[in-house]
Amino acid sequence: ADTDMEKRNCSRVLENLESMLKLGDNELIPGVIRKEESESFWVRMDNEIDSLGDENHKLVDVVIAIHDEEVDEALENSIATGKRVRTVFFVVFVIGFVIGSSFAFLFSRFIISALRKGTDFAQSIAKGDLSAELHLDQEDEIGQLAKAMQQMAGMLSTMVDDVQQLVKAAGEGDLKARADASRHQGDYRKLIQGVNNTLD
Repeated sequence: ADTDMEKRNCSRVLENLESMLKLGDNELIPGVIRKEESESFWVRMDNEIDSLGDENHKLVDVVIAIHDEEVDEALENSIATGKRVRTVFFVVFVIGFVIGSSFAFLFSRFIISALRKGTDFAQSIAKGDLSAELHLDQEDEIGQLAKAMQQMAGMLSTMVDDVQQLVKAAGEGDLKARADASRHQGDYRKLIQGVNNTLD
């Protein structure tokens, strides 16, 4: 009877250890990798591991009473397995943290570099340097913003060219010269058309 109880208890200990490993594989390790921040998740993990650990200790105590030498060996194995599990969890957590931090650092540098280029370009345009260019080979929102800013600079440059042509023509006495307003859009077109109307 004692041998049967010892076998049942040992079997239950092993089942609990397997449950702990499955819990680690199925929930805890994925939680660490995805950087789970929910307090309830970690409390549940802690409670489940503690519950399995507490049950194991009780079973081991019974087995110790039945057969001290065998139980000592089982206890040592259980503790070693627990340490290995904790070590694996810790290593996975550290690796996940390092990888996540590296990606965050590289991504932030990528964003900051693009924004710095856009700022330098905008400052050049603000100072009247319409020859400035902005090269960002990106298809995201920042890339779209860069293309729009480059188009804006091109429209301003075209408008300045038209005004310079009108001024040059007027200086040469050709007051019939007019700018092609159809080359412009929106308020830019209104501005060029207004200059044409003024000359009329």
